[in-house]
Amino acid sequence: MLFFVFWEAVLIPAGVLILVYGGERRRRAAITFFLYTMAGSVLLLAAVIGLGAEALRQTGKWSFELGVLYGLRLDWNMQMFVFIAIMLACLVKVPLVPFHAWLPLAYYEAPASVTALMAGALSKMGAYGILKLALPLAPDVAVAAGPAMAALAVTSLLYGAVLALREEDYKKLIAYSSLSHMGYVVLGLFSLREVAIHGALLQMLSHGVAVAGLFALLGMLEQRLGPSYRHATALSTAAPRFAIWLMLFVLTTVALPLTSGFTAEFLILFGAFAQGLAAWQAHAGTLQLIVALLAVTGMVLGATYMLRFARAILFGTDAGAHRIADLRPAETASLLPLLLVILVIGIAPAAVMSKAQSVAAQLAPPRTLAAPALPAAPAAGKHREHAWQVTSPTVSFPTICCSRCCSC
Repeated sequence: MLFFVFWEAVLIPAGVLILVYGGERRRRAAITFFLYTMAGSVLLLAAVIGLGAEALRQTGKWSFELGVLYGLRLDWNMQMFVFIAIMLACLVKVPLVPFHAWLPLAYYEAPASVTALMAGALSKMGAYGILKLALPLAPDVAVAAGPAMAALAVTSLLYGAVLALREEDYKKLIAYSSLSHMGYVVLGLFSLREVAIHGALLQMLSHGVAVAGLFALLGMLEQRLGPSYRHATALSTAAPRFAIWLMLFVLTTVALPLTSGFTAEFLILFGAFAQGLAAWQAHAGTLQLIVALLAVTGMVLGATYMLRFARAILFGTDAGAHRIADLRPAETASLLPLLLVILVIGIAPAAVMSKAQSVAAQLAPPRTLAAPALPAAPAAGKHREHAWQVTSPTVSFPTICCSRCCSC
């Protein structure tokens, strides 16, 4: 219940910030953002009430504590209800296609600093809800729905990338890139592999700091140029320090080796491909393998639109570019923590991954039994521990990532 309270609480300041400090269409942006997220919240509340009622039936008293809810034995129908309600709420918050209609307008009309907060923190609440609620509370349905959810994630990933490729406005381009990159997070979670779950957690952190850095720099540029910052050029000549910092965050989003983006996306794609290949070898269909292959093309598209963005804003000629003041020491200092996170995850991810080792191991099902297809609806009252045992067989891969931090 406390999770739901804070889930709702963030809507008020975010909506107020858009409404007060947003652009010309700030009222519409704030209302759209509020209505979409509120609709998802109603479904989340229904799931919370249903779980409380189930706790009353099984334990004799109402309880919303996660420790109690995790111990409940939910039948297939109850798991289906909980999974659908929680997932719809989380997919609006992430967001994923087709629940993303609020994102372009809200990101565009909100001030750059507010957009940095929304993209860097608020969108991660949806992924956290999937990780904390949907997967552990409805494990049977999560296994069955895994391929479909992975396909939806890659659809959102490619859709956001294509929109970003066509976008000329810098702020909208980064907004659509956020839509694309959050698809990797959901793909990693529903690959149901320990290595992919680690990658999803790292992607949440990596994307949060990278996109926050990009929007923060755009906000600083807006303070210098006003509305025309959305089409500024020639920063490398007029403001070299500005250009260097912006390029560092761009390289993180395109998954350059030694950055956090590379570590996160590599682990996600490795786990997704392993799951897809295992399902194919177990004659469980080729959907997961196709999804993994399509996700790789998202990296190519991501590099294309982000490098095009960097070329447009850093180079070229602009008669007014000489008016841009370079980054001040205080502004540079505010960006240093973000760069530190990027480098730590990119160079030594084991230190971060070890903190989430137990969580990733619990969520990833053991791959000991082979099954020709995903499980049908289990018998009522079936204990959740058996849900993870009907999966594809283990596939041997060369050990590429560090064996001290995860099991590939």
